[in-house]
Amino acid sequence: LEQNESVHIKLAHKQVQLIHRNEFNYFDVLKEKLGWGE
Repeated sequence: LEQNESVHIKLAHKQVQLIHRNEFNYFDVLKEKLGWGE
């Protein structure tokens, strides 16, 4: 995200089930995508 940008999160009426590998780590993905720890 750039300065002054925001993310909006809201509850949806539909659900989705995600399938991923056993090695998948949600926090590692967030760290990579959001540039955390750089």
